[in-house]
Amino acid sequence: MSLFFFYMKKYRLKKMGINDITDQNFGVRHSKRFNSKLSLSEIKNKLISDVIFKKMKLSEIENGLILKSKMDWYSWGEEIRIIQQSNNGSDFDYQLICSPRFKATLFDFGKNIENIKRIEKLTK
Repeated sequence: MSLFFFYMKKYRLKKMGINDITDQNFGVRHSKRFNSKLSLSEIKNKLISDVIFKKMKLSEIENGLILKSKMDWYSWGEEIRIIQQSNNGSDFDYQLICSPRFKATLFDFGKNIENIKRIEKLTK
């Protein structure tokens, strides 16, 4: 059974254009720092208007946003945190953390990597 999950995740990663199969890519918790010219409120507006992210529950926290998704065929639900690290005039530095809502999740079929890539694309 675990071989099936391994090959499903490998297939989804390759479909997303990730050919570098590492232990980090096979994990279920991912984080990334990125820079953007968009403020936190502008990112929030982009997330609300996005086809995928508008279905998620959006909460504001101090210096950040939290998105929570429901369970679907590929995951038990995700929690996405976007935390503003610094503000240098017109450039903003963010920490993006994607993890499963169900802490015992072993396979997410690349869903959290997909979320990171989608948010990066939205904020560029």
